[in-house]
Amino acid sequence: MLSVKLTLHMNIQTTKLELIELLLHTENVNNLAKIKEIFSSEPKVKISKSNSVPISLSQAEKKALDKGLQSIAEGKTYSHSVVKEKLRKRHPQLLAGA
Repeated sequence: MLSVKLTLHMNIQTTKLELIELLLHTENVNNLAKIKEIFSSEPKVKISKSNSVPISLSQAEKKALDKGLQSIAEGKTYSHSVVKEKLRKRHPQLLAGA
């Protein structure tokens, strides 16, 4: 299920990037006006006080976040340098240039 959501998310992101590219290179004012009209008729995304878009989390995601917060409260944390070193040992190809 997660891989399907991730694939859909990636496809949407790819489509957005393709549209941005097309928008940047078009000189067709009529097309730009049509696109602007489409977005002006859509409901606006409400931004919360923390300046982020509210999202829905699955129970598994909420559980994972709660577990992480509990670990922090218990002092079970690692510094960035320690995590980077562990990652370098386990997956050296990921940090080849870092």
